[in-house]
Amino acid sequence: MVLVWDGRRGKLRNDPEFEEAIKQVLPPITEGWCEFVSINNTPVVKVQFSRWTREGTTGRIQAFNDEREALAYAVEVSQQASRQPKP
Repeated sequence: MVLVWDGRRGKLRNDPEFEEAIKQVLPPITEGWCEFVSINNTPVVKVQFSRWTREGTTGRIQAFNDEREALAYAVEVSQQASRQPKP
């Protein structure tokens, strides 16, 4: 239901080559998840994920800098989804 992605070790860039690679790779990773939660080192990464979401590059990503906050959010969303009636 929820994918928690630990992006603290990765390096994000914003050059055209990287942006093109993100457009190819990120959509299949985020597709089909109820929520995609990313734990990051800096607020700048949160802004980058927000931009990709707004531009339609990817599904919605909730970005956090605090691991506990991210995991608590993921558990809450998962519990809410499990209480939803099945179609």
